[in-house]
Amino acid sequence: MTHEERMEALEAGRILQSAVFRRAFERLDARYVQAWRASADGVKREDWWHKQRALAEVKKEIFRELQCAALKEHGKDEALNAAVRAVKENA
Repeated sequence: MTHEERMEALEAGRILQSAVFRRAFERLDARYVQAWRASADGVKREDWWHKQRALAEVKKEIFRELQCAALKEHGKDEALNAAVRAVKENA
């Protein structure tokens, strides 16, 4: 793994652990779920559901960046391992 790949993976970990990111994610998730539940129109409900699912996919993709880097290092990079653990603990 290159130095740049490692730094990007660690940045992914910092993003996922960021209080600002977590609050924004939680607010958007709650807003989408609330709008989905309140909507009487089936098409609009489906749109809100898709938005909520897409939001979850963003978080998964950022975590995947970190996790793949840690796996490439076969558990030998303690900073990557610690970032993966911290993200999992705060999930």
